[in-house]
Amino acid sequence: MERYKKEKYITIEKNKHNSQSQEILLYKDLPLICKVTDETSTLNNNEQFIVKSFDENQTIIKSTIDQRELTIENNEINKQFYPAYCITIHASQGCTIKEPYTIHQFYRLNNHLRYVALSRSNLYENIHIFKD
Repeated sequence: MERYKKEKYITIEKNKHNSQSQEILLYKDLPLICKVTDETSTLNNNEQFIVKSFDENQTIIKSTIDQRELTIENNEINKQFYPAYCITIHASQGCTIKEPYTIHQFYRLNNHLRYVALSRSNLYENIHIFKD
């Protein structure tokens, strides 16, 4: 919680009409993963974004794949996104991860999944294998 005391953030309340939604603490560089496909706003299920900036009404997000920026109304964040603190190996395909990350249950993965999990990083030092 120390990080949030130093940075600007807002809380996006749980969507009253959707029991699947959750309260989101919105801050700069928060990773988001899209949970819907919406052709009008060009959102695709499992597409990943980073919060670039926000105010009380809207949030600007940037795609991690094609770098396009979208403006989303804050009352739509819970309807269209989950915080992406943790993603599956399948969802990580095509991504380059520049921050440290952890691979869980590595011993249970087949060779293809191990390759995908290990090849997401641009630095070997960023990969941590958790033996659980």
